Amino acid sequence: GGPPTSPTPPPTWLPSNNPSLAGWYDASDMSSHINSGGAIVGLESQDIYGDDLGAIGSTIQLGSQQNNLNTLYFNGVNALYNNSTDVLVSPIGNHYAVGLFYPQDVGNVKDSIWGVASNGSLGSFSTNRENQWIIVTILFNKTNLQSIDIKINGDVNFSQSTSYLNTLTSSQKLRIMTNRGKNYDQKGRFGELMLYKNSSGPNSTDWHEYSDKDEGYLAWKWGLQGNLPNAHPYKNAAPIP
Repeated sequence: GGPPTSPTPPPTWLPSNNPSLAGWYDASDMSSHINSGGAIVGLESQDIYGDDLGAIGSTIQLGSQQNNLNTLYFNGVNALYNNSTDVLVSPIGNHYAVGLFYPQDVGNVKDSIWGVASNGSLGSFSTNRENQWIIVTILFNKTNLQSIDIKINGDVNFSQSTSYLNTLTSSQKLRIMTNRGKNYDQKGRFGELMLYKNSSGPNSTDWHEYSDKDEGYLAWKWGLQGNLPNAHPYKNAAPIP
């Protein structure tokens, strides 16, 4: 018989399990850091999901670790950006993003932890939740709700909503830790960001299910499951495919 074997752990949910994944950036993956002369000058996307990003302003530094994972630190005068357009959104207007950020010294309503720009704005976010890690989910629903909704740490009781009436062009220029115009840089740390170009139709609810899984994925990976509300479906266990 031999010694007893431990049960095989269940498979872990990954953003790439979602067929709508369009962009994925992970600061904890040291192999994705673009280095020059010992300085971080950009960040590669995960696998095929998005264009690589360059640094604008000063070079970027490693931040303090979270759950033994590396982060990137932004000093308020630098950011990551894509100078080319990338297909990040759905042409019918249903798309969303989920990311992990640690904002500091938010000083202007245009300070943004992420955004994109081409022929319109996809997402920017400012809040007084400074000096703490937050999971930010932004849901865009053009086809039936015609609204943009924001959740913090997967909490549906904390939400901000605004109307969303004009469908964006599919190709956008991603910015991390700055707004779409690259003129309001945000100080703080960055962990991870995923962007999805969901196009499964106006009555689909799978993107809400997927965003819940992404919130659980980030929370359990980065040791922040305690930030999820008790009603969250992945409060007590990480998501699996």
